[in-house]
Amino acid sequence: MRKDARRAVTEHRLLDALVAAEGMAAGVSDASASHLLSEVRQGYEMLLAYMERGAADSERHRLFAQFLQCTSEAVTALWRSYRLTADSDLYGTTWRVLDKMQRTDWGQLATELEQNAQERLMLETEPATPRREEALAHLRERYSSLFHSFFDSVWTSAAWRSGDAETAAAWMASPSVSLFDKCTFVSAVGLGACEVFDVRKVSFLLSLSTSSEVPVRVRAQVGGTLAFVAHAEECRLYPELMAQWALLSDEPGFVHSMLELQMQLWQSLDTQRVEKNLREEIFPEMMKRAGRFRMDPTLSPEEAMEKAMESSLNPEWESAEDMSVLEKKLHDLAELQQSGADVFMASFRMLKQKFPFFSGVANWFCPFSPTHPDLPNTFADHSFLQLFLSPGHLCDSDKYSFLLMLGEMPAAQHRALSEQLAAAMEQHGASMEVRRDEQIGALEERRMYLQNLYRFFKLYNRRSGLSDPFAMNLQLLECEPIGALLSSAAHLRQLADFAFKEKNYACALWCYEQISEADTDAIAWQKRGFCHHSAGNHAEAARAYERANLLRPGSAWTLGRLAVCLCRLSRYEEALRCYEELELITPDDISTLLQTGRCYAHFGRYDEAFERFFKADYLAPDESRSRRAVAWYSLMAGKPEQAERYYVKLLADHPDADDYLNAGHAAWVLGQVAEAVSRYRRAIELLRCDFPPSDLWMRDADMLARYGLAEDDLRLMADLVAKR
Repeated sequence: MRKDARRAVTEHRLLDALVAAEGMAAGVSDASASHLLSEVRQGYEMLLAYMERGAADSERHRLFAQFLQCTSEAVTALWRSYRLTADSDLYGTTWRVLDKMQRTDWGQLATELEQNAQERLMLETEPATPRREEALAHLRERYSSLFHSFFDSVWTSAAWRSGDAETAAAWMASPSVSLFDKCTFVSAVGLGACEVFDVRKVSFLLSLSTSSEVPVRVRAQVGGTLAFVAHAEECRLYPELMAQWALLSDEPGFVHSMLELQMQLWQSLDTQRVEKNLREEIFPEMMKRAGRFRMDPTLSPEEAMEKAMESSLNPEWESAEDMSVLEKKLHDLAELQQSGADVFMASFRMLKQKFPFFSGVANWFCPFSPTHPDLPNTFADHSFLQLFLSPGHLCDSDKYSFLLMLGEMPAAQHRALSEQLAAAMEQHGASMEVRRDEQIGALEERRMYLQNLYRFFKLYNRRSGLSDPFAMNLQLLECEPIGALLSSAAHLRQLADFAFKEKNYACALWCYEQISEADTDAIAWQKRGFCHHSAGNHAEAARAYERANLLRPGSAWTLGRLAVCLCRLSRYEEALRCYEELELITPDDISTLLQTGRCYAHFGRYDEAFERFFKADYLAPDESRSRRAVAWYSLMAGKPEQAERYYVKLLADHPDADDYLNAGHAAWVLGQVAEAVSRYRRAIELLRCDFPPSDLWMRDADMLARYGLAEDDLRLMADLVAKR
């Protein structure tokens, strides 16, 4: 019923929406939503009655839009009320726990948090005494309880009223509220807005999207954008929300931030592929090759990578081949890391399940701080540790994992590591007083926050039932009005080139195709063609390559790709012209010679074909492709003796199943039946078949027919080969 109601609202079928919403209300106890629906129905019936009478009504369109908004809000409220009763829903169970503790009023909890912070600040200015320390410990314990209740109360809160938005804005502006609490609050609002639509929460997040505090700004941008995408149809019912996006586009740097966000969202969606690559290729190779490698735990990720690279080039423990393999894997890892890919997801996966710290939803979203109330006090005074973990490549969630892991070390080992880190900081003259928003730019902050989000929705053990934003269509370009912000040709090309570099060809193609057909950038047309080619769309690929060739004639790469597509489309005459032009540009390229020869052979121009094949064989005598071409097309051209000579060479040099099969053809047409049978049986062995496949000879039936071998001969040969 909710889906029916939402669809009817977005299609402006108000009466159908009311029927579905009233059906929802019959099964859920929510007096406020039911009353709102009753008012909407009454008002709508009056509007229709006036319309039936032909009465002039200048307010008709405004009232209709308002009725749609109210119906949408009632549907959302009913859906939330239903979720609050579901036993398996994290959203509902979280709210019910708060309700039992009478902690659902997030505004009151915000006031208590602020008071707690003020009291702690006053105590910290007093001289250190046992009484002061006891009071501080009590306040910190109280803060921990308030912190989690506050976060949970915010993200499960009902739709905000105008007063709630004002309360939130005032609390965020208070000088006594820490950056840590502000960031956590904005994350909670974003999480709640993604789960259950609330126009005021989305608007509040957008209003903070230009905050001067980088961590706040980043969380607001990410939360507001994801909430808007999740509820795009509902958001479009509110012109003021659409206008807010338009105003943001005039803010310096905002459009660039959205451009970066789109790129980073694409990278987030690629995390599984990166994780698989690390797990199955890079890490196993590094472990296998680097048997003697020992890593200093105090090294930064960059220094560790440099150390590993140096060790991989040590001739005392690796052969030249081994070195090149490990060096390539390390290079791959470095490239992934530098591009912003999430390379640490696998490393910290198990720790997220191990530590009770991650049972609290708030702890997945808060900024990193060694003074976090749920961490052991042993870390509270290690400012050098905060400096060590704040910048760099780990997201906040992984930093907490790392710190908790350190906490389980034996005391002596922990102390030694602490001393090494402190000495390293002192040696480099590192300042302990560095604010987070000055340390890390918005790009890095956003990357870290998206990784926090990704880990929560993929690893949190109670995540079932939540709306995973990474399962949505995160193509922001397709979501208006966000797409309009990024619609310039320069932005589209930047996004397309980024997606292409990341091998995300579907997204790259979508971006390229939004750029005008009149675009004169030959490289863009080449890449567009490659994207189509990768998807197997050879007709569109050929069109793009042809356009690229017109804009930049004489490109060997373009001609080669175009010719391949034309062959796939059976446009052999055009393909041959491409290969002939390509041959003039790269006369000694083996692939070009072979492809040109195959095109000539297609038209029966075997003399010209063999001219290319022999040249390729002369230029690369160790290249088996040219010998295969000569051998096969010799059979096609009625030159079995020449074919046999080349197949003898092929069979002496790592032959495959096709080599044995085709060599069997050559022996058979020359009357060497016993040799043909022997070669056929070897081909079947390499194919790992117990019996000859029924179509093994039929695919070459036309060629064999030229030598007088009928279909019955092929069946007889199949039985002869199968007979032992």
